[in-house]
Amino acid sequence: MNKQWHYVALGLGLSLFAVGIKSIESPTMLRQAERVKQSRIEGEFILTGNKALLLHPSELYIYYQSLQWIRENFLKLPKGGRVCYDSCVCQPQASERLYQYRQGQFVSSQVSEHCGKEDADLTVSFYSASGALHWQLGPYQRGQYYIAPSERELVSGQFYLVPSQGSYPWALSKKSYFVFKYVSPEGWQTYSPTLMLEPAQKDAQGIARLTWKRH
Repeated sequence: MNKQWHYVALGLGLSLFAVGIKSIESPTMLRQAERVKQSRIEGEFILTGNKALLLHPSELYIYYQSLQWIRENFLKLPKGGRVCYDSCVCQPQASERLYQYRQGQFVSSQVSEHCGKEDADLTVSFYSASGALHWQLGPYQRGQYYIAPSERELVSGQFYLVPSQGSYPWALSKKSYFVFKYVSPEGWQTYSPTLMLEPAQKDAQGIARLTWKRH
């Protein structure tokens, strides 16, 4: 993430910390106030908290990623808490405790024991070239495919719906991590492991490729 986006996210974070609502009359305002409160408390969790895993956060990953950057580069604190949108992807490390925000406070939580079909067919072929990431997913013609990208090996699990074949602007300047997910029309799902692309994989034409398949 470049510095411009860090400053934008910092401004957002400071705004969320500073917001105070003294009187609330409508249900909409009540929901907005609770959302701001949750964002502020979750932000404090990332900025100053100990090593732990926060499940199902309320904001986009860029918000927490920016706070992690501020924590490590401005506050000079060691890596602390991290967020996880899908507990089937973010398996906790041995020393991490799991929490989830509920009704104004953090409560202990646990990872899902139902993480789809671990033996279902899934194929992933993707490569980085000319400032873009290209992928082809299979083998299913029906259903939906998702991708969770990350700049860190500990992927957050924030998935984005993608076509089975496509591309997206992505300059491969350092190690990048991805998890792919497929959801069938019947509702079952399956995941890839965490896959990695890095500049060292580039060939003579400047293309970095990776292919993975199950069955």
